[in-house]
Amino acid sequence: MAAMVIEDLIACGARLFIGVGLLGAIQPSINVGDYVVPSSAVRDEGTSYHYLPKNVGALSNKGIIRALKDSCEEFRVGYYVGPIWTTDAPYRETKSEIEYFQRKGVLGVDTESSAIFSLGMCRRVKVGCMLVASTNLTRSKAATIGFYNERLEDAMLRAVRICAEVIRSLQYTR
Repeated sequence: MAAMVIEDLIACGARLFIGVGLLGAIQPSINVGDYVVPSSAVRDEGTSYHYLPKNVGALSNKGIIRALKDSCEEFRVGYYVGPIWTTDAPYRETKSEIEYFQRKGVLGVDTESSAIFSLGMCRRVKVGCMLVASTNLTRSKAATIGFYNERLEDAMLRAVRICAEVIRSLQYTR
């Protein structure tokens, strides 16, 4: 769905996209409500393969990463930057896959970033994402589910404000 909307907006002339979404953390240090700025995404979904060859990595735009980091610092919020894992089968994540990606330094898992990055690379538009941890998959579910949690709601609202500020700043620096 995200790819379809971005394609439509590109056809209308848009050239800058920042996705805001949720992430299941797989590093023990990441808590519900923490911010993750993905630098790249492991491609474990179907959409990205329509935009890039199998051997090409899905990367976020470096300028967007830098601007998101700067904006997080201005807003005085902590954040993590690094690779994430994208799958379009979130209920098929296995413990062994989570442990494998955790050992590789992957920060968490989402459902859209690799498709967004791949589309952006193919269409030569600036794309990036800011994700908020809604759970930590290395802990017991009851202890870490962030839905209906005030910290998660506040973090999502702040993430939208941070991204809006980044978009405002970047649209004048083409």
